[in-house]
Amino acid sequence: GVEKLPQEYVINQTSGLLSPTEEKIVDITFQALKQEKFEHLLELEIEDNEKLGMKQPSIEIKLQAEAFDINVTLDPANPENMLNFGDVRVGDVKEQKFPIKNIGLYDIKYRFVMRKKLFRDNFTIEPAEAVIPPGQEKVIVFKFCSKEEVKLKTTSSTTDIVLEILEGKSLEIFNKLMVNVSVNAVFSKYSIVPIKTINFGPIQFDEVRTRQFEIKNEGIFEFNYTIFDYNDDARRNEILKLESPDKPEEGVKDTKKKADTKAAPKKDGKKGDSGSDLKIGPWSIDPQIGSVPPESSQTIKVSFKGVGQKLFEQKLGIHITRRDPNDQPLGVVYEVVAESCIPGINTENYASIFEEQIVIPSLTGSQNVQEQVNSNVFAIEERTFYF
Repeated sequence: GVEKLPQEYVINQTSGLLSPTEEKIVDITFQALKQEKFEHLLELEIEDNEKLGMKQPSIEIKLQAEAFDINVTLDPANPENMLNFGDVRVGDVKEQKFPIKNIGLYDIKYRFVMRKKLFRDNFTIEPAEAVIPPGQEKVIVFKFCSKEEVKLKTTSSTTDIVLEILEGKSLEIFNKLMVNVSVNAVFSKYSIVPIKTINFGPIQFDEVRTRQFEIKNEGIFEFNYTIFDYNDDARRNEILKLESPDKPEEGVKDTKKKADTKAAPKKDGKKGDSGSDLKIGPWSIDPQIGSVPPESSQTIKVSFKGVGQKLFEQKLGIHITRRDPNDQPLGVVYEVVAESCIPGINTENYASIFEEQIVIPSLTGSQNVQEQVNSNVFAIEERTFYF
């Protein structure tokens, strides 16, 4: 039956002569060329070398082999194995799913390998390794969450996420596939105009004057803001506790907010329901809390009411959610300055009253003063002004 064997089998010797007590080994090689099960019979015929017609009964030799392929399919609509996380706020968790299907005849094992710290710190894979029975599909979940701004768009030559396919029993690596990622993780971006300070100048007692500044969203995600007294540590701690880094938000919600904003952009931010304006001494700030969508701004009105005769300097703190934690972590400082004045006439500071004239203590001993001094003169003792 040698002539009936398929090309997968190769027998190194099909006939020969054996001397008394001699032993020979016949090698039969099988080469897996295609996925298939093989079962064939060979007959070993033995006869005398003298041609006397002496034959030993044939010995039946059964050949069995199986060639199988380790075959998996991924997402056919994603030939580059690209996981597109899109835009993500720093600290948010965003997921992408990655299916693996075993279309082979036997169990396979897979495992994902990441060697670079950048990838290990920002990506988690669940489950990172497992066994997939034949005909079954496993959906792997990739989660991205960063603590700082990250921008990645990898190719097969730059990615660090490697999918290894292993044979189920021997655990020998059969194939390696590269998994690409695209992600842009950003903090909230903002600007404040005017920058840092508003000076109200002198304001008459009991008069109210209003100035304003603007908080603008320069980023791609909506953010919330809160204005507080920078010197009030208790209020600052209360605000910071509301934004705990230990509780990341789901990035899917952020994406929807961003998409909705772009579909219908707003020119103004939204005033929060604070219950009342922020009152700090003679200062009033409205609104003290609110939210600002992308490409929008919120106008903040600051009012000052004159009280007595005094210079008032106040530090405001502005908390912008999800901004860079290294950007003024205690709050963005914004200063407002005003001088409250009481109207009156100065009758005693002669140097100030006659600031461009000559002021002398007395005319005594200063005869013919107009001849000696070629300018206007005020004498304090006589309370007389010569001009």
